[in-house]
This record gives sequence, C-alpha cells and structure tokens, in this order.
Amino acid sequence: MVYVTIKEQTADRLHLSREPTTRSWSIVVGCLSLAFGAACYTADNMAWKLFYVCALSYLGVSTLEDWEDCVFDRSTGQVTIRKVGLLRKMFQPTADQKCVVSNLSEIVQVKVNTNTVRYAGNCHQLVLVFSAGYSMGVTETFTFGDKSEHENIADIIRNFLKLDEDRIEEDKEEYEDDTTASSTGDSFEQIDDSEVVDETTQ
Repeated sequence: MVYVTIKEQTADRLHLSREPTTRSWSIVVGCLSLAFGAACYTADNMAWKLFYVCALSYLGVSTLEDWEDCVFDRSTGQVTIRKVGLLRKMFQPTADQKCVVSNLSEIVQVKVNTNTVRYAGNCHQLVLVFSAGYSMGVTETFTFGDKSEHENIADIIRNFLKLDEDRIEEDKEEYEDDTTASSTGDSFEQIDDSEVVDETTQ
C-alpha cells in the first residue's frame, strides 16, 4: 500500500490521506477467525465462548491502524492533521476527532525522517518543520519500504507551499543586504597621500 493517498490537489488545497493497510486488516480478520473458531469448535460453556469472541474481536480491532488526514488549505492559511481509530468510530461516533492545527506560514521545511528497526530494516516518516523549532509528522505512522515514495510526497508538499521559491527569495535578499553592506563599507571618505602626516618627521 502507498504511504499516503492524494485525495485532493488544487492550487489552494492539498489533502493527503492514509488508511489502514492490508496487513492491518489481515490481523483483524485473523483474530475474528480465531474468535469464531473457538466459539464453534470448543466444548466450553456459552460464557467462555462469548468471552473468546469478545476478547479476540477487541484485540483485532485495537491493533487496526488509524485513519489519518493531513489538509493544507491556503484559503484559511492552516494545515490540519486529523486522526481517528475504528474503536472511536464505533463507540464514540459523535466525539471530536483528534486534531492538530497550525499555520502554513510557519512551515519552513519538509523532510523525511528515517528510523532503523533491528531485524526489520528502515522505516520512514514525513515531517513538517516549523519556524518555532518544533516538528510534526504528516502521519504518526512510520512505514517500511522505499524511501523515494516519501520523498515524492515531500516534493509535492514543497511545491504546494512554494518553499523552494521562498528559499530563493530569502537568499536573494541576503545577497542584496551583503552587497549593500559592502557598498557602505567602501563609501568611507578617501584621503589623498598629501594629507597624510608622517609622525616620524616631526
């Protein structure tokens, strides 16, 4: 499964979404199969069978990955990151979703963090870096696989936010400031050799 899916991409809005992977759903199906298998083929009483079904069903649902959305909106000037799990959808459908909102103008960098897991390899996460010094993941999930897919999404976000253009403009302003400072340093009053007094002759 891809790292994130682009739900919407316009000049003013970029919506990225991540859903539970096939592997995550497979774990849920496996737990449910064990639950109903134990209920159907064991000689235990009904109370124990009900316990098997409830416990294994809860275990499967609790291990399911969350639905995550990251929305960049130029009209509001905000980036919104939402996360909701299946348990919350089932038992608290009207409750507020876990949501983080920040200003688009404060994003200064988009990068890919890599974490090495022993015996499993490298996993990656796309991260937004803010001018205040803190960072926030586009998703809370680190994923295994090809890093280039994360880099491609990072390039899409950079292009939407025009971070490369902003960096070029900042470099241009810094260059102009340095040039102005150099010109100011060269504008001191020039003194002719005839005006220089040799103190050794006095």
